Amino acid sequence: MSKFADKLKRAFGNTNQTIGFRKPSADKDIASMLILVDIGSTTLKRIKELISSGADAFLIGSTEDNVNKISKSTGNIPLGIVFTGGVDISADNTGCDFILFGLKTGVDLPLDENKGKLLVVTEPLALGMIKAINDLDVAVDGVVIDFKDNPVDIQFVLTCHLFNDLLNKPLLARVYKNDISESEIKSLSAAGIHGLWLPGDIPVSSIKKIKKAIASLPVGSRKDKHNVPIIPGMNIARPETEDLEDDE
Repeated sequence: MSKFADKLKRAFGNTNQTIGFRKPSADKDIASMLILVDIGSTTLKRIKELISSGADAFLIGSTEDNVNKISKSTGNIPLGIVFTGGVDISADNTGCDFILFGLKTGVDLPLDENKGKLLVVTEPLALGMIKAINDLDVAVDGVVIDFKDNPVDIQFVLTCHLFNDLLNKPLLARVYKNDISESEIKSLSAAGIHGLWLPGDIPVSSIKKIKKAIASLPVGSRKDKHNVPIIPGMNIARPETEDLEDDE
């Protein structure tokens, strides 16, 4: 199984509520929000520096050469390949742990159970289409919101809330800046974000700062629909209205 997909599932489970009121035990070894860093076109020296940052996964483009060599240089940190456009996903990608693909990907996506699969959404979708992601035949391990150069503003946070309300899968967001504030991290966490895709030029010191901010998030700060207790077979009845007799 994909190492990153498993880690993402465990991070998702840290806030996922089981049936009933009993709170599940948290996986203390996994942060509530994972860090993915783009390492496309970077040097091996830079990769070694990023390993010390505590990143949970690295990403490269599908056109990158020597995938196996790069995978070996990342050590135990999972490597993901980002497929865009009409690139053939069935091409050699044996060196990666998981793949990222968009909405224009063919439905004959290779179903390799050993690789994690993240669906990248790069444009606004109708509510019904977002919810329909839950029913895809492809076993999607998570959904990434990637609105190019979009700032972490109220509109973006509301979009994350919307996706989180409609999906039963882990949600990740791509951030196009290096200086992410604690308030922004807290807002994204409260919106149900379980992973951040960071730019390749982000300093190691900034990644460590973000990791520290994630670790200090207060328990229960995430607004997660999975925290709502559910009792099977219990319906909330509407109050009955009394029939009023007409005055004669």
